[in-house]
Amino acid sequence: MALSNLREVYLFDNNLSAQISADIGQLRSLSILDFSDNQLHGTIPDGVSNLTYLNTLFLFSNRLTGEIPAELGKLRCLSYLKLFGNKLNGWLPPTLGTFSNIILVDVVGNELEGPLPKNLCRGGALYSFHGTSNNFNGSLPSSFEYCKSLVLLHVDNNQLSGEIPPGLWGASNLKELSLSNNTFEGQISAAIGEARNLSSLEISNNRFEGRMPAQLGQLINLQVFQARNNRLLGPIPHELGALSLVSTLQLDHNFLSGEIPEEITLLKKLSQLNLGNNRLTGEIPAALNGMMNSLDLSNNFLSGGIPPKLGNLKLTVFNVSNNDLSGCIPDALDILAYKEGFLGNPKLCGGQNLMLPPCSSPHKLSPQSLATILVPVLTVTLCSICLCCLFFRKRSRTPSWKLTQFHQIDVDESYIFHNLKEAKVIGSGGAGKVYKVFLPNGKAVAVKKIGNMSRSTGRFKRIGEQEDNKIVEVEVEVEVDTLGLIRHTNILKLLCCISSEESDFKLLVYEFMPNGSLFDHLHGGPGPQMALPWPMRYKIALGAARGLSYMHHDCYPPILHRDVKSRNILLDEDSMAKIADFGVSRVLDMLGEEYTVSSYVGSHGYIAPEYVEKLRVNEKSDVYSFGVVVLELVSGRKANGEVEPRESVDFVRWIWSKISTDGGEMVVVDERAVEDNCVEQMLRVLRVGLICTNREPNRRPCMRKVVQMLEECGRET
Repeated sequence: MALSNLREVYLFDNNLSAQISADIGQLRSLSILDFSDNQLHGTIPDGVSNLTYLNTLFLFSNRLTGEIPAELGKLRCLSYLKLFGNKLNGWLPPTLGTFSNIILVDVVGNELEGPLPKNLCRGGALYSFHGTSNNFNGSLPSSFEYCKSLVLLHVDNNQLSGEIPPGLWGASNLKELSLSNNTFEGQISAAIGEARNLSSLEISNNRFEGRMPAQLGQLINLQVFQARNNRLLGPIPHELGALSLVSTLQLDHNFLSGEIPEEITLLKKLSQLNLGNNRLTGEIPAALNGMMNSLDLSNNFLSGGIPPKLGNLKLTVFNVSNNDLSGCIPDALDILAYKEGFLGNPKLCGGQNLMLPPCSSPHKLSPQSLATILVPVLTVTLCSICLCCLFFRKRSRTPSWKLTQFHQIDVDESYIFHNLKEAKVIGSGGAGKVYKVFLPNGKAVAVKKIGNMSRSTGRFKRIGEQEDNKIVEVEVEVEVDTLGLIRHTNILKLLCCISSEESDFKLLVYEFMPNGSLFDHLHGGPGPQMALPWPMRYKIALGAARGLSYMHHDCYPPILHRDVKSRNILLDEDSMAKIADFGVSRVLDMLGEEYTVSSYVGSHGYIAPEYVEKLRVNEKSDVYSFGVVVLELVSGRKANGEVEPRESVDFVRWIWSKISTDGGEMVVVDERAVEDNCVEQMLRVLRVGLICTNREPNRRPCMRKVVQMLEECGRET
């Protein structure tokens, strides 16, 4: 290699299937090397360690094997290392972080073993370490003790052990701490109260013991607390009632005793509560949160009756089995789907659908219809945007084109322009028309023509937008910048952008999706329709979830789509889902922060309630929209139309009403998609959609969790 001055190499997201050449080490000036999202195999050559100026090394999502060169840890400029999604083994370089200010390390899903490098945070710059699903052992590095820069630490699913340093428990900037599925031991330190920014604490399936400290109640930003299957004992701290943002509280399979604190009823955003398999006594609190969707109190020593108010909860999971409960089952809980949730309580009676003995008391609980407690139908009317076709002025001279490539494409700019014929229009929208154009090599591409450009402001407007209109805050440049930065198998490729200073429009050239949109195949659209049996629908849901998860969690900075819908999920020749249309996306400073807009964009039926009601959005708004798509896939119904003739009820509420009043989840399943042995999986995916469409944003899972849940749905049980 003679490219001695080459500084950056980007070969991501191609079909490269070779080995990485050992000569790579001759590119002595290289600072960025990105071979991600390919099919590279073999080992990482030792020559990479000769790249003394290397700052960024991205080799993720390939088929690499073997060990990571140990000398890689001695590179003094290395800051970003992403190797996840390979089959690498051996140790992480022991000197990683010793000689450079390492910022980000992601090695998720390999076969790495041995201890974690002891000096990972020696330089005081480590922002995130993702080591999930490897075979790491030993204790956490001593440099984590007072690593003030650390924000994300994920080491779940390994073989790590020992106690957690008190300084890590109380790390002031830490937001996510995932230690589950290891063999850590010791107690949860009282120093945990100093971790005020912590939003997710996951320590399940370890050997933590002793009492939970009262200082847990000081984690005012905590949303997820999972400590199941440990050796925790003593009472549940009353101070947990101060966790006003918590949505998931899982403390099952421990040795907790005493009564369930009444303060639990103060957690207004709690959606999942699991206290099963403990030694709890006393009665079930009568006023549990009315928005809860999963409640498990099984295998304890609870007594007394089942509070009638529990019948007001819209629960997908309800389990109070194997306690000492007595009395009559509330009519609203007399649902066959809850049958196993009452087993092991011989003193319970009533429940015609549950086939329990009748109650001797002449006083039966008054019937309650879930329909009467549904929140009044939310009707959202969107102002129709008048689409005006703008004809571009003819030029007396041929414009000079500027081509900006993001992926390799052999194209002549003027050829693209002269082949934009009305007969080739395959779609249109507020941003312009989309054409199907065949290149000279026979390959088809999709070309979006966007105009016009404001002569006074020099910025591009969406069609129909006034120059002083702030409703549309993100123009064509956002789509170009966004898709130019991100790349993922499940995100539509922007191949290039064509523009000219002499023209008032731009051309965006995308990879062509021969199977159109998910909406077309579910609900009918132009062109031949493709049958969508359930396995294909599941594949589409999982692919779209992975694309959104990449945008939210693996992009830096994160990206919010803001218009997730079935029309914006396109299918390639193999029916692989790809997220499209980033014209209204927004780059975030960080996940979890809400921001306010002057008006909303998006599509009726998919817009999250907080977006409509308060004009406040974050990544959980995308999660809601994706949940609507999941419900579409399972039910086969339109999210933005009449779900049934003469029924214009909100789509999500219609799903809930059918499940609640018509006898269970099967009433909303699309019979066209049902195949042998797939019904149970369909119902599991339906529940994921219901969780994603919770009205409260903090009760929705993040997209990374959604992917995990969908993957679990795909595993045989």
